[in-house]
Amino acid sequence: MTMNFPEILYGILANENNANYIHWVDDGTRFLIVDKEAFTSVILDKYFNKNTFKTFLSNLYHYGFTTITRDNTVTISHPDFQQYTFNLTPFLKRRELNRKKTQERNRRYAQERKRLLVQGELQERDELNKQILRLQAENNKLKEKINKMTSIQDKQSNLLREVKYVSEFLYGGLNRIESEHPELFGAENPTSAVSTENDADSEETISIDNLQEN
Repeated sequence: MTMNFPEILYGILANENNANYIHWVDDGTRFLIVDKEAFTSVILDKYFNKNTFKTFLSNLYHYGFTTITRDNTVTISHPDFQQYTFNLTPFLKRRELNRKKTQERNRRYAQERKRLLVQGELQERDELNKQILRLQAENNKLKEKINKMTSIQDKQSNLLREVKYVSEFLYGGLNRIESEHPELFGAENPTSAVSTENDADSEETISIDNLQEN
């Protein structure tokens, strides 16, 4: 006849050779696992076909046991599983989860997970939109700066053309005036020079004539 989990557990507690790993406490109303690691490597390997301690705790939960963990020890109790109530162990039944409750819990979990995913996507999308707006604003600022620089360059080019035009106009006007009125620029008029020489010759002739009369 196959024994259930509580019956196997009761047999482990009844074996004095296992007292270093698991034993009754508080007048047999609870039992204590002294060291989880040692219990796992010795007792679980021997009696439960190398199950993990997590699996062992899961079995306790499904049979209605209460566990209290402190450091590396675990205290376990059940109102119908005590040192002097072995005759009740065959009647301890594994609790089966209500299928409808399980389905409802899974459905709520799926909805919550979907909501969180959607919320995360929306937050990510909002962040991307904010980054796009920031980049657009910076791009507009750069365009304004470029337009200002272009406008300044155009103004400078127009000013240079105007200065060049004025310079050429002034230079041409000065050349024309100089050619028409060289005396204004310190050059002698050829006609004046000839007239001056003729006057000098006349004066010299008059002087000679005067000398002869005397």
